[in-house]
Amino acid sequence: EMEGAEFPTEEARLHHDEERQKRSMANVQARVYTVGFHHGKLNPLPATYQFPSMTPQQLVHNWLLGDAEANIPPLKTLRALHVEHVGTFSKKDPTKRNKRPTGPSCWQCMHAYMEVVEKLGKAEGCWKDSNKDWNYANVNVLWTSVGPLLMEKYTQKSNRKKELSWKTVYN
Repeated sequence: EMEGAEFPTEEARLHHDEERQKRSMANVQARVYTVGFHHGKLNPLPATYQFPSMTPQQLVHNWLLGDAEANIPPLKTLRALHVEHVGTFSKKDPTKRNKRPTGPSCWQCMHAYMEVVEKLGKAEGCWKDSNKDWNYANVNVLWTSVGPLLMEKYTQKSNRKKELSWKTVYN
């Protein structure tokens, strides 16, 4: 037997459990993104999500910050398996499947594009290695530094640089 050890009363134990439950619920409510079950798996993207048309600057923003209002996490946090359902149906006829999913290949192209942005950002001293360090201000500093470099290097043939899609720059 342990002498002098005080065991919590049933009331104290219940109070402790109640406080722990409150903290747990507060943590869940503080989360920004919700996850759903569709296409046979848990997925942070909505079931009907499609990659939007984006300029290079918009891709950088969505890659690093996502869109909390639309419940879209930073695209950087996704993997190809999260986007297997994206682009699998014909835009002209939503009941018809495309021959192969385009989501994973599109996400891979975005990833490759962002590797170039990251390399340039590190060279310019404005890249943040931690996801939690990205905010609107830091993304704007990044784009202000690397955007002109990207556009100069990869869009020499175009006269409409501000209107270009990120895919045009990638290609």
